[in-house]
Amino acid sequence: MVTSSRFLEARPASRRCDIGSEDGSITIFTIVMFLTMFVVTGMAVDYMRHETYRSEMQNALDRGLLAAADLDQTITDEEAEEIVKEYFLTAPHVGTLTIPDVTVLENSVIEEGIGSRAVEATASIDINTFFLRVIGYPTMTINVAGAAEEIRKDVELSLVLDISGTMRYCDDVKRSNCSDTEDRRIERLIPAAQKFIDRIVTADSAGTTTVNVIPYAGSVNPGPELFAALGGQRKWLADGGSSSDPNANYASSSCLELKSEDFVFNTLPNKGYYEQVPHFHYYPTEEYWMNWGWCPDDSTAITVMENDATKLKTAISNLRTSLHDGTGTDIGIKWAISLLHPKSKDRLSPLVATEFQGVRPRPWKDNRTLKVIVLMTDGMITGQSRPKDPDATINATKEINNQGRGKGKTITSESDAVAQFGALCTQAKTKDIIIYTIAFEAPSRVVPAMKSCSTDADTHFYEVTGTDGISLAFDEIATTLSKIKLVQ
Repeated sequence: MVTSSRFLEARPASRRCDIGSEDGSITIFTIVMFLTMFVVTGMAVDYMRHETYRSEMQNALDRGLLAAADLDQTITDEEAEEIVKEYFLTAPHVGTLTIPDVTVLENSVIEEGIGSRAVEATASIDINTFFLRVIGYPTMTINVAGAAEEIRKDVELSLVLDISGTMRYCDDVKRSNCSDTEDRRIERLIPAAQKFIDRIVTADSAGTTTVNVIPYAGSVNPGPELFAALGGQRKWLADGGSSSDPNANYASSSCLELKSEDFVFNTLPNKGYYEQVPHFHYYPTEEYWMNWGWCPDDSTAITVMENDATKLKTAISNLRTSLHDGTGTDIGIKWAISLLHPKSKDRLSPLVATEFQGVRPRPWKDNRTLKVIVLMTDGMITGQSRPKDPDATINATKEINNQGRGKGKTITSESDAVAQFGALCTQAKTKDIIIYTIAFEAPSRVVPAMKSCSTDADTHFYEVTGTDGISLAFDEIATTLSKIKLVQ
């Protein structure tokens, strides 16, 4: 068969995929670009998964650390590790992995000091990749670290409670003829203050916490023992005149007649000789709710550095029917600071809870000790009035302002008392004493002084009314003093 050469010439040449050809280069480039885009897109997916897991692990670790740092438990390092691991089980993604893949508390340090526990931990896992394995990375490692600390420092706290006559009033209305369904201010204060004690002085914190309870009216009663130790000269009123007999049939009270220079310094009264505040009442009284006297009686004396919650709550409960005349807030804060002063240690030792005798009060600005004052008042800061004749027997039965003209005198004006109060608050804050103040249904005139006295007017001052208000103030203060914090 003869084939036409013309036919052969007309037949098209077959097309070949030559990598050196232009068409071949385009095809290979397309494949490379597709693979590159695939890997880059896949990397984004893998890295997003990595960040999701890392964030979840950090949250789980932080929550576990806070739980492990809780001082309300006694645990070993191994038990702390198990607590942290448990929080990984609840994580949506990490929790699907086997827990042995999570290394917790590697090279960790758990430190337990007096009233504190610090826990450090690291955790790591390997997660499989979906796309990075194409370029040789079949897994990605996630590492997280953290630390948590609960601090319950040694706490020395002075709780200063106003027991002036206005605490018998109902709600925020200045009246004492309360109905059966109305609680008086003192009846709302007591459970709130007792709950505060329950939160501050627990079985766990009793070894590190002491509380001074300082009730005050016109003055502060340090109690017969401290009265004598500080140089108090007892002068009892008896029928027919004055007597030095401590068994005389007159009210027992033990308030020192402080001198003006005592308010310049924040130590315990130390002049060596102090007269006794006379037994008198200046303003109108109400017998059922008030006890006679500018000075609270000995049943309402201060409680010094106690760490027994039951004893502290009993002392507060005793205030219910022991209201007195006057509102010497400057004297209340004076004693609050003095009972925290390190120079008071020797004088206070016989009155301090056994395990703290000769140890407290601790030095100022001791980094392991927190010194705190919580002051509650419902009234003005009054000046100091006295009977002109302190020995007159009529002082025991008739208020000074009802005895007629010229029977009373002012030894400290209201403005001077306010100034003394402010100066003492300033002194306390220079010693790093934390001060909380509560104005409980108090007149607006006293609010500036209470704000100024507090450590921070925005966070350490409370102006409250009603049962809920006073309870919330004490509750928030207790929470602030005992909260857990994450430190890293």
